[in-house]
Amino acid sequence: SIINGVFELRYLENRGAAFGMLQNKQWFFLFISVLLLIAAVILFIRLPRTKRIVPIRICMIFITSGAIGNMIDRIRLNYVIDFLYFKLIDFPIFNVADIFVSVSTFVLAALLLFYYKDEELDKFFRVFSFKKKIFGSSFAAVSRQSFIFFANIIFRQDLISIYQKQTEHRDTLRAEARDIVA
Repeated sequence: SIINGVFELRYLENRGAAFGMLQNKQWFFLFISVLLLIAAVILFIRLPRTKRIVPIRICMIFITSGAIGNMIDRIRLNYVIDFLYFKLIDFPIFNVADIFVSVSTFVLAALLLFYYKDEELDKFFRVFSFKKKIFGSSFAAVSRQSFIFFANIIFRQDLISIYQKQTEHRDTLRAEARDIVA
């Protein structure tokens, strides 16, 4: 226990994705990780080298660093070692690589949604030789819609899971209180 009742170190062999999702799909994770790393490297190399793009580059470095860290564990051990646990809120056990990927992805999404203008994104992402219009919309509009769609799915599932855990915890505390009173 690092901070009693709040933060602990716990050993967990995670055979799934971040926070234990999709257990025992190692080859799928390796395949997706390699594809994403190749795409990230190509994008990183082809993005303009301007100060305006530095936040995207930093996010990409942290995302790829986290992905590589977890990929090394998957290749070497066939699982990822998770060890950080916030006991206070009963958050799933995770590792530093998960922090890099999760926080950087969130920051990247926020940058793409709120910081950069559609015209800038269209200009930046022409590096892959996309035509200006994709499915009748600009690349920026499609990417924003995709981020919103996936964020809604991910956060909705996480919120439901957190609510269920809190409800179970509350019910357990009520039962314990009833036992004490009785």
